[in-house]
Amino acid sequence: MEGETIKIMNQDLVRLDRFDGSNFTRWQDKVRFLLTALKIFYILDPTLAPLPEPKENDTPQVVAARKKREEDELICRGHILNALSDRLYDLYTNTNSAREIWEALENKYKAEEEGTKKFLISQYIDFKFFDEKPLLPQIHELQVIVNKLKVLKIELPEAFQVGAIVAKLPSSWKGYRKRILHKSEDYSLEEIQKHLRIKEESRSRDKMVEESNGGTNKANAISKANHTRGKNNNNKKNSGNYMSPKKNQEQFKGKKGPCFVCGKPGHYARECRFRKDQKGVVVNAIDEEIIATLSDVCVVQGKVQGWWYDTCATVHVTYDKSLFKTFEDAKGDQEVQMGNEGKSKVLGKGTIEVVFTSGKKVTLKNVLYVPDMKKNLVSGDLLGKPGIKAVFESGKLILTKSGNFVGKGYSCDGMIKLSTNDNINKMTSTSAYMCDSNSLILWHNRLAHVGLSTIKRIVKCGLIACDTKKFEKCEICIKSKMIKKPFHSVERSSNLLDLIHSDLCELNGMLTRGRNRVGSITEADQRRKRGMVLPFEPLSISFDEIRYAVDMPQEMKAQGVTEDRLELLKGVSGSFRPGILTALMGVTGAGKTTLMDVLAGRKTSGYIEGIIKQTDIHSPHVTVYESLIYSAWLRLPSEVDSATRKMFIEEVMELVELNSLREALVGLPSENGLSTEQRKRLTIAVELVANPSIIFMDEPTSGLDARAAAIVMRTVRNTVDTGRTVVCTIHQPSIDIFDAFDELLLLKRGGEEIYTGPIGHHSSHLIKYFEGINGISKIKDGYNPSTWMLELTSAAQEAALGVNFTEEYKNSELYRRNKALIKELSSPPPGSKDLYFSTQYSQSFFTQCLACLWKQHWSYWRNPAYTAVRLFFTTFIALMFGTIFWDSGSKRKRQQDLFNAMGSMYVSVIFIGIQNAFSVQAVVAIERTVFYRERAAGMYSAFPYAFGQVMIELPHIFIQTIIFGLIVYAMVGFEWTVTKFFWYLFFMYFTFLYFTFYGMMAVAITPNQHISGIVSSAFYGLWNLFSGFIIPHTRIPVWWKWYFWSCPVSWTLYGLVVTQFGDIKERLESGERVEDFVRSYFGYRNDFVGVVAGIVVGITVLFGFIFAYSIRAFNFQKR
Repeated sequence: MEGETIKIMNQDLVRLDRFDGSNFTRWQDKVRFLLTALKIFYILDPTLAPLPEPKENDTPQVVAARKKREEDELICRGHILNALSDRLYDLYTNTNSAREIWEALENKYKAEEEGTKKFLISQYIDFKFFDEKPLLPQIHELQVIVNKLKVLKIELPEAFQVGAIVAKLPSSWKGYRKRILHKSEDYSLEEIQKHLRIKEESRSRDKMVEESNGGTNKANAISKANHTRGKNNNNKKNSGNYMSPKKNQEQFKGKKGPCFVCGKPGHYARECRFRKDQKGVVVNAIDEEIIATLSDVCVVQGKVQGWWYDTCATVHVTYDKSLFKTFEDAKGDQEVQMGNEGKSKVLGKGTIEVVFTSGKKVTLKNVLYVPDMKKNLVSGDLLGKPGIKAVFESGKLILTKSGNFVGKGYSCDGMIKLSTNDNINKMTSTSAYMCDSNSLILWHNRLAHVGLSTIKRIVKCGLIACDTKKFEKCEICIKSKMIKKPFHSVERSSNLLDLIHSDLCELNGMLTRGRNRVGSITEADQRRKRGMVLPFEPLSISFDEIRYAVDMPQEMKAQGVTEDRLELLKGVSGSFRPGILTALMGVTGAGKTTLMDVLAGRKTSGYIEGIIKQTDIHSPHVTVYESLIYSAWLRLPSEVDSATRKMFIEEVMELVELNSLREALVGLPSENGLSTEQRKRLTIAVELVANPSIIFMDEPTSGLDARAAAIVMRTVRNTVDTGRTVVCTIHQPSIDIFDAFDELLLLKRGGEEIYTGPIGHHSSHLIKYFEGINGISKIKDGYNPSTWMLELTSAAQEAALGVNFTEEYKNSELYRRNKALIKELSSPPPGSKDLYFSTQYSQSFFTQCLACLWKQHWSYWRNPAYTAVRLFFTTFIALMFGTIFWDSGSKRKRQQDLFNAMGSMYVSVIFIGIQNAFSVQAVVAIERTVFYRERAAGMYSAFPYAFGQVMIELPHIFIQTIIFGLIVYAMVGFEWTVTKFFWYLFFMYFTFLYFTFYGMMAVAITPNQHISGIVSSAFYGLWNLFSGFIIPHTRIPVWWKWYFWSCPVSWTLYGLVVTQFGDIKERLESGERVEDFVRSYFGYRNDFVGVVAGIVVGITVLFGFIFAYSIRAFNFQKR
């Protein structure tokens, strides 16, 4: 046998291709044949009985059979692993059974092959034969698809396959196809292939003879025919007597002369594809004039949406910067060469995620950002390197990887366009614009009431055609704008300051959008602001030479930095005034958010008027209206009554356009509830109900598309128009969003100021300032001013130009005007008073506790995934334990009976308690992020929040205890007395409470829920070990007794056991009384119940207090 095995293994039979996840059925058949040849395939039989255990009295035959079975098992496993790729070998190398490996591969990869059923059917239907390839190999490819379908148990009748082959023949076989279809006899697959092979050889010989006789059939011949189509052809040129005999009879062979239909040579009129009665498509026809026409059609006008598959491109290229998931600016001068020998500049590169209509995602790396491109190109060469296979047939592109379908494309305008999700959306949106109307107001309404400047840019790009000179006022836009009255100017004795302020606010004679003047505002002016029911005091904020530094990070010290402090802000000065929307901009790391945090008091101390952070976190299980009620309740002064507060909330909801979302649940970000744009508007509304005078917004449009960003900016603009001071950090806004701002404070990396001043109409003031610097070229027409400004002031461009924009600004007239304005604003007018806040919070401690408890009540009530599931789990566990320990509490004859009854108490405490602790951690982890935001906004302190979180658990756990206690107490059969039943519920209630509070405490002292789960699990193990059930208290070593007394579960079992059995006088079978056994074996004393109850209550209070203190002391925010 060994010799035969070695002989077979030396043959080529065992040289199998390694299985890498594709073509599993083929690989399985080969391995099955190999194992069958080796006579060891029986090892994989699922009905094979397992090997019996060896015995001392086994016969030699049994020992030999066992040895052979073990050797066959080893050889079979080795052959299977040897036929796997390295990746799969490492995956299954720890599986000892060959049958387990075989079944695992079948379950995994046969299921994957089942998923390709529809794809194979579609591939079979779309398969076509072409004249360029030999016919029989193409038939073979079609038969391969049939065999794959047969493996998937899809049988195609032989007559159907023959008919499909005949139907898929090329158009040049039309005559032969007609003859086959008109014959009454049926052909088998072998017969039809034999006929086709003979016919193909005959056609090849005829073609060779025709070429040797000087035939003139040239597909690429081009000539211009001057003739008239139709039957009456009056062109008499070259006419003659066609009935007379000719000297050269060979002139009738071939396709000489022009076609009578299209006028082009190379084919007969019956074969012309321009015939009106022609139904088919001549796939292989080559026409130079049509190619010339297509070259004109394919000229790209403007930017073309979507992704295009290009086998000639050597890199991925895009013109749309918004598509990048990660992006970095280009280093140095990089260029790409176009197909027309032109070169375009590369501004950066990054990673883009392309989502196909199939739902599959392909991540493109090192995609170049080239704004001059007209199409987004995917390199066919780079796409194929990760193993993505591309097959192009019949104008369709199919992308697969390891036999699995990835995506598709189709022929469009001479190229291959990939079917991606953005194609569908953008094609749908553009199809609505195909209108011949040139009315400007029509396009203004269709384009969601965009501005005139945006429509002009669209017209300039050639996307629409309309007359931009005739622009009528839009009634809807006029009504949507919020009219505000300007602030009254204040007369001052200093003409110089008035002149400085006038020059700053009316640079080049153009008024800023705010038209605000610095000075005191009377109370009557305050009440005119937008007609709000609650007045507010408009405030300005000015700052001069702000510097902020932190300790130098260890990473930078490791790189050789010697300084001890890292300066994030270096002498930043500026002012923000009422009714003026200021943009705080700069590249990443410029210090935008740091400056806003310093001004808001988040870096040192102070009173926060209103701040909207970049993360829009709210309690997920309350409605939009309840979120505003909650914020107004805690943040408005206590003098404001409930009716006025609700009227003010209604005004704010109308201002930020939230009336339609009044009863909508907030939900969790990216999961359910409100969209990102709606969350940002809710965040603005939550701050507005506090009636602040100054509002800081940290990137309010981040993560939004153009439409959503426009809605949010309209809300911001409405807020500014109420007369409040609003400052927004923003990264790289669009042209329309940038036009909504009045002034700009621009920082560069390192926290240095390079521009502070008005933006102007269409950014005219900003552009004029930067173009006035020596060496700065003018901005291109239609280019985004904000993008141009950020690119111009980047560190690389600043070094290339040799310009220090900080020094340019400090030497400018604008800087001196700003300094004078800051000095003026820093000098309070006569009669003004300093801002004074008597308390840190608007409401008392008691009101804060009530508000937090109110919100937690609605959060728990609308969270059945937590509350209802917990009650269902409790009921199920109670019924299960009741049936397991049925009537064990009434049995007291043996020691084992007492152990069984105590076991029911022990498992109840462990199961329900740990479940409570784990389930509450997810709720507290979510609410803690909300707490961080609300505490930073000055809504309440830490203890009211902890009070609400702790108190809301009391009634829910009480209901849980009643359900569990009634079921378990009755089914286990404990003694029905008022005292015993009360003590049972008492200890169970406080046990469930301290487990829940412990889970909350674990979240409060750890950075996230995962770490809290790990920490909790470690203590649960120790509590389980020292509970007094596994090892009684009397048998624990003396050096571990301290942990028994500090273990909460041991006190719970102490109370439960001693209250149920500590006073039982009945005797066991051993003659010992039950109460004596409980005292001697467990060490539990009945007269100690009061102390035990007090300790359990104390542990509960302790865990609740640690939770409250940890929430106040620890802050695990990343910023």
